[in-house]
Amino acid sequence: MSLHEDIMEKEPKINRVMHNETEVDIISTMHDCIILHIMDFLITKEAVQTCILSKRWKDLWKHLPTLNVSHVHFKRADFFKKFLNKVLKHREKSSAKILNKVLKHRKKYNAKILNKVLKHGEKSSALCNIEVEHQGYVPSKLLSKMINCAVKHEVEKFKVGTYLRDKESNTLLFRSIFSLHSLKCLDLSFYTYGWEVKLPETIDLPELANCCLRHVTFTLANDKDYAMPFLKCKKLSTLVVDDCKVSGDDKILVISGDILSSLTIMYQHSRVQISAPYVRSFSFKGAFKGYINHHQVFEHNMDFIENASITVLWYLPNPKLVEIFINMLKRISNVRSLKLYWNSLEVLKLVCSYVLSNLYY
Repeated sequence: MSLHEDIMEKEPKINRVMHNETEVDIISTMHDCIILHIMDFLITKEAVQTCILSKRWKDLWKHLPTLNVSHVHFKRADFFKKFLNKVLKHREKSSAKILNKVLKHRKKYNAKILNKVLKHGEKSSALCNIEVEHQGYVPSKLLSKMINCAVKHEVEKFKVGTYLRDKESNTLLFRSIFSLHSLKCLDLSFYTYGWEVKLPETIDLPELANCCLRHVTFTLANDKDYAMPFLKCKKLSTLVVDDCKVSGDDKILVISGDILSSLTIMYQHSRVQISAPYVRSFSFKGAFKGYINHHQVFEHNMDFIENASITVLWYLPNPKLVEIFINMLKRISNVRSLKLYWNSLEVLKLVCSYVLSNLYY
């Protein structure tokens, strides 16, 4: 017998009856905004399933601030695409339905009340975050619908990972995302069949704080020999660049930012020049491709770095590459915690042995 059952057993009979009569369905007494907050912790597929509970729950999911759909929650790719298409379709219908109801009875209200009702309707169906992941091909029409939804609702977070089949149309579709001023978090992972996904010269996102870009190509700034895509991202604090490059041979990706505090560079195919003096966390993984004729990764000393993780993929560690590696370590000499991959330690061991042997003789 549980503790609760034991207490109930010892209560007088009349008290038990009164206790049962006063029991209330707590969830039913909650305001819609509280229920939506709780539902927002669910993935969209689970949230949609609540529509069968009662009439009240039928349309609640349409007002969730987050759209989170992943292929891992579906047995087949066509189920994933149909579900995403229907969710986007019903959300837009719900927003239009609220607007039509208000406009239908607009003569009953004065201008101030009408504006308040319209604003409340927009907030109640506002979409703040879009997160879609699919390890396969998503049709251009569906991508267009998703991007238009993000622009219309002025979302703050946009995360998409998918294969792109059509080079021209899909690249143009995402252009509007890079000028969506409401964005605070951008996470894009593109997989293609050999062609490049080129980003615009400048990512015009003044509110952007967190950015993660995978498998993209940065465009040169005004036909110069370098790309500076994050120049207008004044609030950027966290940046991840994974398996990216700059269009053209022997070109440079310039990463700058006065408040950039966390920087991760992985498998970069072009030379990177870092001009962000206040970075506190730095991670590098890849080869020093394109650095043979240059000796610095950092433009100046990185005195504020506290944690660093460096994994250099050495194919044939020649003296020039070793010099670049040593210069990188010198720039972060004040680091508190440093992680090095085993082959980098082997290179350091060879360098130390060489220096000691010269001193000995």
